[in-house]
Parts: sequence; C-alpha cells; structure tokens
Amino acid sequence: MIEGSHTPSGPVAAGAFANLGAQVEGLHLDGREISGLHDADPSIARNRAALERRIVETRADFGIAFDLDGDRGAIVIPEWNSDGTIKTFHMLAPDNLLGMLMPYLLNDWGYAASGKTVGVIRDVLGTHAVNDSARQHGVGMFMTDAGYVFLKEKKEEMEAQGYVFPVYGERSGHTWLNVSGEIENPVAVAILFSTIIKKDGDLNDPNAVLHLYERSTVAYSQSPRFQPLYHPRLLEWLSDHNDQNWTYQRGVNPPQAIVALGKHETVQRLSTAFPQGKTFGIYRVMQFNTYQDPEDRGGMLRFADIMFETDDGFAGRVVVRASSNDPTFVMSYEAPVGMGTTEGAAQHRIGTAGLVMKFMINEGLGIFTRAQMREFLDYLATEKQEATFAKSNLGPVEADYEVFTSAEAAGAFRGDAAEGASTRELLQTLNVLNAQVTGAYKTWESENALSEQDPRAYPMAAANARRAIGHYHKFRVRREEVRAQLRKAVAAQSGRVRQAPRAGADAAEAPGGIDMNEIDVARWGDLMDGVVSDMALEQMIEAAPGLVPVITNIMPITDLAPILGRGKRVVPSRASLPSAPLMALRAREKEEGLKG
Repeated sequence: MIEGSHTPSGPVAAGAFANLGAQVEGLHLDGREISGLHDADPSIARNRAALERRIVETRADFGIAFDLDGDRGAIVIPEWNSDGTIKTFHMLAPDNLLGMLMPYLLNDWGYAASGKTVGVIRDVLGTHAVNDSARQHGVGMFMTDAGYVFLKEKKEEMEAQGYVFPVYGERSGHTWLNVSGEIENPVAVAILFSTIIKKDGDLNDPNAVLHLYERSTVAYSQSPRFQPLYHPRLLEWLSDHNDQNWTYQRGVNPPQAIVALGKHETVQRLSTAFPQGKTFGIYRVMQFNTYQDPEDRGGMLRFADIMFETDDGFAGRVVVRASSNDPTFVMSYEAPVGMGTTEGAAQHRIGTAGLVMKFMINEGLGIFTRAQMREFLDYLATEKQEATFAKSNLGPVEADYEVFTSAEAAGAFRGDAAEGASTRELLQTLNVLNAQVTGAYKTWESENALSEQDPRAYPMAAANARRAIGHYHKFRVRREEVRAQLRKAVAAQSGRVRQAPRAGADAAEAPGGIDMNEIDVARWGDLMDGVVSDMALEQMIEAAPGLVPVITNIMPITDLAPILGRGKRVVPSRASLPSAPLMALRAREKEEGLKG
C-alpha cells in the first residue's frame, strides 16, 4: 500500500513495484499543487492514519509513505492478532532499517567480499541498535549530527581512508544506498526491503514482515521523533544574552542565530546537570556525548546524547538537539529490550527520558505537555494550541512523562533495594524484577531457539541469548534481596503474628504444627504471570484495616515433589490456570463488593 500524499513519489513508487510483479494498492496517487501546511510527513503519527486504515482494508503486507519532495520515506508494518484483526502498526524509519539491511548487503550483495572496510553512518537521532548490529557484523560505525550535510561530509572523510558505505541514513527519513548514488532514494530502499521479505520471510505467516524484521534487528523500545517548543523563559534569557539586538516578542519566531544560541545554552546546561558518572537513583550517566563546531564556525554546541546505565549495563539514551529554523527542540529517546522484557525496556525508556524532561521543564527550557502549552501559549486559541501540540508529536511523549511522574512519586527509580524503602516501594520494585526475570528467560529461550534454527541469525541470536541468561541470573539474585527486605518490612509493619487462643490444658503452650518458614525450600513461583499483581495485592491488604497478610504460593502441580524442592519444577502457562472459575469469582465480587 503506497501513500503518495498527492506528490510525484506515489506514482513513481507504484510503477516501480508493479514492474517488479508486486500487487500494488495506492492512496492519494494523483498529483496536486500543494502550498502551506500539508500532511506529507510520515514521521508524524497522525499523517499515517489514512495509510493504516487502507492497509487493514486491503490486507496489505506493508505500506510506504513519502514526504512532500520524495527524499524521505517510511515503511509501515501491520501486526495482526490471531483472529485476523489488527493489533497495532510499526513505523520503520530508515535508522531502524539500517541494522536489518546490513547483513544482507554484506553477504548477499557482495560488500563483505569487496576487499574494502565496510562502514555505516547514522545521525545522532538514529537508534543505537545500528551500533549493536554494526558491532556484531564487524562493520565500522559512525555518528554525526542530523542533516545530510554532516552525513555526506563524514562519508567523504572515511571513503578517503578506504571505507565503503553500502547504506547510511538519518531518523528523519533520508536514506542513501551506495548503488543508487548521491540522491536520497526511499523507493530503492523500500524495494530492497521487499526483496528481503520475499527471499527469507515465511509468506504463510500473516506477520511475516514483522517477524523477519524482528529476527534481523536488535530490539529497542523507542519514542517517536518529537519537537517540543522553546520555553518562554529560555526565549527571555536569550533576549538578554545575545549580540544580535534581538528582543523576545510572544508569537514571533527568532532568527536562526538565536535558535542556535538556544540550542547551545540548553546543551551546556544539560552537560552540567548530567555529567558522566552522576547517579539518579537506579540510573547512572554512562556517557554525555556532544559535538561543538570549530571556532571559525561559531563554536556552538550542536546536540546532547545522554546515555544512562544501571548495574546491569546500558539502560537507555536521550537525544536533545534543535531545529535549524524554528525555536523547537528535536528529540528522541530509547532503551534496549535486551535487558529483559519489552515492558522492562519501556520502563527504562520512560525512566531515563523522564529525568531529562523533568530537568528541562524545571529549568524553563522546553514545553512538553498540554498543561504547559495552555499556560505559556495562552495567546493562541485552543484549536491552535492543539494543532501545535499534534504537529510537535507530543502525544505519546506526554503520556510517558505522566507515567514517569507517577512512578517517581512511588519511588520506582530510587534503587532496587534501598534501605528504609517502604512496603509500597519494595512491592513496585518487586513487580519490575518479576517482569525482568520472566522477560530475560523468555528472551533467552527465543534467541537460543533462533540461533539453532537460522544460521544467518546465529551470531546476533547467540550473543543475545548469552546476554539474556546473564541478566536472568542477576535479576533473580536481586529479586531475592528485595524479597528479604519485603519480609522484614511486612514483619515490622505487622508486629508479631497473633495466634488464636486454644481451649484445653495446653492453651498457654506454643502453637503446634509445622512452621513452613523453617523449611529451606524456594516457595516463590518463578516464570509465571501472576493472576493478581503485587501492587493490587497490597491495595487489597490496605483496604482491610487490621488484616495480617499471609503470603501463599498457589500453583497447579502434578505431585508433591516440587513443593519439597525435588524433581522437575512445574512452570504452568497462564492458559493452564483455571480462568473460568476466576472470571466467575471476579464477576461475583464486582456485583457484591469485597466484604470482610
């Protein structure tokens, strides 16, 4: 499915795919004169809505969308549910594709045997997955500031040293293939992508495109590329600290020199706030990368690429740069899924980005939320504020920041086993560790199977499997530490367990029976999705004043051996749990309310 956006790119791409024998469906393929505001920018989610609807209607394998002048493109992949309904869509900007195309260009298109040193170039907004893929395939990796001038400058510099670059590109959509010359060619990239799908994809799989992409790349949990406006406080500061005789006026854009000065000042403040080695709860600044122009070009700082780590390694990165023309930042953030589950990666993505956004909000540098927009852009009509918010691509970013502020208030990022942590904080930490243990095990299982099944995927899959099993063991150790703290916290909260009085002569004696806490076996269920989360359990306990919590481990078993720690452990799936009775119980509880 091709979204032409009424530009020449649409019919050109449709004709190229049709000549290669593909079944082509088109949308807005007729050329029209366009002026002023337009929707031909596939990096903005709302501009892809019509394309996504048509993908569902036609059951297309994937879609392609172009910008106004045809030098930027994006591939849109549908993900289908087992019942044939649409689950979601995945937008693959060129930076995501670099890692996928690399092994094919090396092995199937002859670059590995070319006798030259192979390299790849991405811009600072591009995903760090390109670095991971380049390292795994022995390819040189280079990063520049965003903008084709910088990428081509780096390419020429390294070609003089013997490098060849089969592909290079940037997050905004510009991509170059060595075989198609110096002009950006998203049509050629899309055709190359489709030939790979046809060659190695399981065409009987409704999600063949997505699954092949996932097998061929290093997974990251990513934000969209977004553009928060300069904060009025930053613009007022710039008004007082420039040599251009420029004075801030609300609603009037400053000249490019002032925009560049705002970027320089912001990067400088970020470098002071996030120096390498500084700790923010569970996160530590791993690197602060930037680039400064030579003095004869003004000496301005161009971007901040802030990389965070935890005790388990790289946890995420946040990139801050600015537009060349408008008083807006251009930002993105991401976290590697390799540390556990997609949910765990999303937590790190939100946690690391939240730290930077919180600083920029408090410092009066950027506008990230609707509330800020209403406060500081009150001279605009509500409709104009909403249009600006949508154009800035801030919807998912605001949602992430709301999650961050709630989680931070609950102590989620203070540290996994901080002394003196409350029961709530420990339970929230335990939730995260449970997800990480489960995710690391599942990642190891899938990557290990892939390394055995697909020789092409072996190097990457085997490395991912080794990393996952290492994380699995670390997460389990840390989880036991937090559980020990939780037991102490619950005991301190509850005092001693009160025993019911017994009738008879031995009423004053110690209670009989077996104290299960004295039996040295692991009684915590591993690798299971809980029916009730730890946080939900805590809320139920708090709702019943005076209740002394008794934690039990309920799991279906075939015999007594697993309880005694002997024999093979039973690890049931969620599907094996008695869902129908549980659903009936929940329905009754909802109807009657919890009592007692």
